[in-house]
Amino acid sequence: MMSRFIVEIEPGTCLAPWDGDPGRTLSRHYAERFKSLRAAEIAIEHVRKWYPSRPFENAKTEEVPQ
Repeated sequence: MMSRFIVEIEPGTCLAPWDGDPGRTLSRHYAERFKSLRAAEIAIEHVRKWYPSRPFENAKTEEVPQ
């Protein structure tokens, strides 16, 4: 089974595939799935770049089943 990666930008809050500042969800079920660890890491870099007032210092990736 192939894995995907999600990004937890704050404890209990994941990046979501919809618009927002950034789009986020409290449910891992609805979190955006990234095809690679690098893609998830780039998403964290993107969020930090576009929202400098919120550095999301504790952002992390998590591998999840597809």
